[in-house]
Parts: sequence; structure tokens; C-alpha cells
Amino acid sequence: MKISDAASFFDTQPVSDAYTGEFLFNCQPDLYDSTTRDSVTGWRRSLVSEEVVVPTRGCIEFGSSYYLMGRLIEDFFQGSSIRVNAVIHPSDGLFSIGFASDVLASETLVSMHAAHAIRKETADSTESSQLFNTMSIFVSETEVPLRDQILVGPDGGYFRVQNVISTTGGYLVLACSELGVEALQSVTYIAAGAYDPVTDVKSAATPILTTGIVERYQTNFRYVNQANATYERGDKITTLLKSVVTTPKPDEELTVFGESYLIIQAIDDGAGCWEVHMRAA
Repeated sequence: MKISDAASFFDTQPVSDAYTGEFLFNCQPDLYDSTTRDSVTGWRRSLVSEEVVVPTRGCIEFGSSYYLMGRLIEDFFQGSSIRVNAVIHPSDGLFSIGFASDVLASETLVSMHAAHAIRKETADSTESSQLFNTMSIFVSETEVPLRDQILVGPDGGYFRVQNVISTTGGYLVLACSELGVEALQSVTYIAAGAYDPVTDVKSAATPILTTGIVERYQTNFRYVNQANATYERGDKITTLLKSVVTTPKPDEELTVFGESYLIIQAIDDGAGCWEVHMRAA
């Protein structure tokens, strides 16, 4: 009897594609006790099978649970592969991802299974890097997330992707700033009125009611010219659609959370939005 035949006798757990429900193969789930350098291994498992089929989007379902597939490792005997081991990580649910313009325009976002872990919790510190939670969000290597995109969690919380990292376990890790569930806010934009040199009076501009993504400046620190970066504690960044607010200018106003803010500078994010640096009036 072949060793591979004896081992495959115990492959009794059917595995399906998490997105389509299509049957893929049978396997034996097992504990994952190897040490890797990308942490959170305590939740991981592995599965072994004579033949592992990796689904298009790298997520599987068995036993009513969903798992992200990581690195595949083959066992060899007498020059041929007899078993395949796959690192798997439980999914925390379906996340959605897109550019800020997609979120603000209520476009359909890309849904994907993911798992998250806290990298650093908010600390009682005055340093800017300590004023917000940062999260590691694990996704399959088949996904194509980009820096500065916005993630929406299963609970409705918002995250901004700061970096995308490949790990030794075969996953992509998105280093994200946690923006919270209230990041999407109603915003009133009040442009500067037209100036009449004859009467020396500025006409009142019609306020524009729109939706913006409001975040701390520390989670989105970006200036065209760093010499002009004049952030102060309490400043915020509000992302607005360019199709709604044409050209926000310094000293114009935004009303957020019922408070008035003056615009310091507006920066084009290159994806259809203004990132408006604002300060309490």
C-alpha cells in the first residue's frame, strides 16, 4: 500500500470555495504549531490533503467556518509529492474596500474575507503616532489592496490602509489606521462669497451639504510641500468629492459635528477627492 493512499484515507473533511460554494477537495484539518514571523499564529490551523486546490480568491469554507489560505508546503517521499499542507487563518467576516471616492459616492466596494488584529492600541501620550489604534488586517495574496484605500469592517468601522506587506505565512497584511464607525459624516461647505469692489461687500455663498470622511490628521499626514505642513493638535482631515466641492480654498469653512472649521489647505488625493486640512475656527 502506498503511504499517500493510507494518508488520504483520512481526508474526510470537504472543502469549498468561500465565495462560490463550489466543492474543491477533501482534507484533514490539523493544529498549526509552527513559528512564523508574522505573529497571531495562535488562531491558525493547517489542513493537509493529497491535492489542495487553491480557489481564485484564496478563501475556503468548511465546518461552517471561513478561512484564508496561506502558504502551501508539500511533503515528498521517494522523489514525488505525497501530501500538501496549507496554512489557514480564520476569517473575521467580509470586509469592503475601495477608494475614498467610491465610499463617498456610495459606489459598490470590493468585498473580501479578512481577519484583523490590533498592532498598537491608543496610548495616553501626546506624540502623534500614539493617538490612534493601528490594525493588522490579513487578506489573501490574491487580493489587490492599495495604499490609501478605505476599508469598511463587518461592524461598519472604517480603516485607512497605510501600507501593504507580504508575510512569511503567505498572506498580505494591511497596516491600517482605525478611523472608527463615525468617520463618515455630514459636512457643510461654505465657500467664500464673491467680492463687490464697489460696495466693498462679500456676497454670502450658498452652503453645500455633502458627506465627508473625517479623520485625525495623524492618520493621513500628506502635504504636497512638507515645508508648508503646519499641523496643530486638534486639526482634522476631511475627504470630499471633487465633483461636489470644486476648489476648496484657505479660510473657507466646513461645518462638521456641529462645529465650524477653517480650511488650511486642500490636497488632491489623485483619486477624485480633496483631502482638506482644517482647524477649529
